Amino acid sequence: MKIVALFVSILGLMGVLVTGVDSEAHSRSGFGLLVAGVGLLLMAGLVGWKGRDGKEERSWLSLLVLLGGGYFAVRAWLVGPVGLAIPDLLLVVCLLGGYFVTRCAGEGGRKWVVIGVGLVVVANLVVVGMQKYGGDFFYVWRANPGGDLPATGIFGHRNSLTGFLNGMFFFVLTLMFVGRPPWIRVMMGVLAVAMVGALWLTESRGGFVGLLGGLVAWVVMSLVSLKSHNSRYFGGALIAGVFVAVVGMVSVFTVVKKVEDRRSGVEAEASNRIESSDGERFEYHGMALEVFQRSPLLGSGPRAYSYLSLEEWDPEDLALFHAPPEMAHNEFFQTLSDYGMVGFLILLVLLFMHGVFGIFDVAKKSEGILKIGAAAGLVAVLVQCYFSFLIHIPAIALLVGVLLAILASGVGVSRGVSRKRGGFELTKLGGVVTAVMLLGASLFFIPVFLGARDVENKLNRVDSFEGGLKAVHEMIELGKRGRDPLILEESGRLASRFASVAAQKKDKDFQMKFHEQAKESFEAALEFNPHLSEALIGLPRQHDALGNWEEAEKGHLVAMEKLKVRANQLKPHYYGALSSWLEARRRLRLQGDRGLEDVLGLVREGQRRIGLYEELTYGWARKAPEKELMRALPEWVQFVEGAILMREGHEVWMKRRPRNPELAYGLFVEAGKRFSGCEVLRKGKQAELLKRQRYLSGYVSNLQAGMVKPEEVEQELIDKLLQKEVGLDSGGENR
Repeated sequence: MKIVALFVSILGLMGVLVTGVDSEAHSRSGFGLLVAGVGLLLMAGLVGWKGRDGKEERSWLSLLVLLGGGYFAVRAWLVGPVGLAIPDLLLVVCLLGGYFVTRCAGEGGRKWVVIGVGLVVVANLVVVGMQKYGGDFFYVWRANPGGDLPATGIFGHRNSLTGFLNGMFFFVLTLMFVGRPPWIRVMMGVLAVAMVGALWLTESRGGFVGLLGGLVAWVVMSLVSLKSHNSRYFGGALIAGVFVAVVGMVSVFTVVKKVEDRRSGVEAEASNRIESSDGERFEYHGMALEVFQRSPLLGSGPRAYSYLSLEEWDPEDLALFHAPPEMAHNEFFQTLSDYGMVGFLILLVLLFMHGVFGIFDVAKKSEGILKIGAAAGLVAVLVQCYFSFLIHIPAIALLVGVLLAILASGVGVSRGVSRKRGGFELTKLGGVVTAVMLLGASLFFIPVFLGARDVENKLNRVDSFEGGLKAVHEMIELGKRGRDPLILEESGRLASRFASVAAQKKDKDFQMKFHEQAKESFEAALEFNPHLSEALIGLPRQHDALGNWEEAEKGHLVAMEKLKVRANQLKPHYYGALSSWLEARRRLRLQGDRGLEDVLGLVREGQRRIGLYEELTYGWARKAPEKELMRALPEWVQFVEGAILMREGHEVWMKRRPRNPELAYGLFVEAGKRFSGCEVLRKGKQAELLKRQRYLSGYVSNLQAGMVKPEEVEQELIDKLLQKEVGLDSGGENR
């Protein structure tokens, strides 16, 4: 029964490793969590486990890991928001799952866990070979990006792949030297060369640095093992180890420099704008420390860096064309900013304790081969975590749990029945609790994943607006059920695209229905993650389309305030300016001369916003509609000012007593000056401008026929007329 349970658990771990390779699509991991949870529950709850002598040391360490994981889970859930808490909860579940499956597997079962993970390594190597030498067609979870790009394996990203390979490489390297029988050594040697080759094909600089850190740890652990066995090879191994470490350091930094030069050249040639480098990562680290200082003890909450970093962005240190990161590109700074010093110390203490016990066990000859590989692999992953966010990938979190469990497990000497039973119960308790968490997470994620696949298939077959409306509705309900703001964000984008198609086909009814769906999607997304950038910019645009200007204005103000540093990507100030301009045109159409002051206030606000957009963005980021609005809005200001002066001239000429045709003529002249500056509007045959120019021409002709001379209008009067207080309420009318 235990063998069956172990087999099921290993299949589950392999399932998460294959599917949990994307921090933005974590729901795929559900099936692996289900299988691993069932196996672990059988092992820990029904079968139990025993060490070689019937005892397991350090079960208290398992309890500390469970409590530590519990702190992160509870802190994430209580602080929220829920849309950011759930992905972090999944990471905790994956790490604890790998940890307790490996611990409950027992001494004999741990090697089978490593073999199971190793099979995923082989699968990745096959995928890498197909990506690089079988044509640009084999991508598992992402669309083929095309071009001569680095290898990504199953993971879809080079850093995630290299972190996984580095975590497993040193098991292979150890067996290459001490494996039995000899054919094992040969096979491990071939596998080690293939893994290094795959690492080279990824072109990941952090991966090479992580490999160097792991190599140093492997040399140290190997020397400790040889010394503990009083091996006659210790002296030679010491010299060889120092030589390998020095050569490895020189080689790795040489490779890193070559890779950096190649990548910088390729990216600079592709962009034709800048010489790209990864120096901005250190600026990301600095922003993480700024976020940490906001709440140094407990942190600002799960993934708080993703939105608080936008407030710490300094354009003088980091240009705004860089896409703001969702992560700090450093797991340690990420932990500090999100979970504070308490979370960071929990992480540090647990890592330190497992490392110390791993070295201690190697020194006393306990499971040396596995522990050497686990210690070196863990160091390699942690070194690379300084440059990346590996543990925020579910598969890597699970791998770290496996490595920690191997370091923690050790068979000791009997110390009495009571201690033996207590040790058994503590680790078993951790296994049962983790199994329940795995099963709960799987039951939550599997329906979301299956539903997403079903909706995707329906969207691929959509051939009518009715079908699109139904499919998007299902996606919205799916996102709400899964508390997943990313699904809701995608459904909002889809509904917006359908609305655009309906507008092109002049189907007003479906156009409005899709805008309503998009509004519902973005509202739900912001409920689960109030800081989601795409929803912050998307929701007010839907209000604009639906004619809800007051709600749109509130949303644009929030977006412009929160998303300044995303001006190149999301353009909040452009959409805010567009909204003001559209509302100004609506009021001009509905209210005519009575609402000119409001119209002037709106177009001036639009001009201010488009000016901010121009300041914040780079020329290459601006599209034709944005450039057109940048040219048109200043002319709209002149046009509305001219309209106000023209209206005032008509008032003093025709309606006021005593009439003042000379002042009226002067005001008409000032209005004409402003109309004459509206070159873009005139070329565009703007109806309002042309109509008012005709009226103005008629007024001037009549005054000239009466031999009236224009009075020079004082600037003070013009300023008084054009700078009245304007109200921006919509008057309760829809667009």
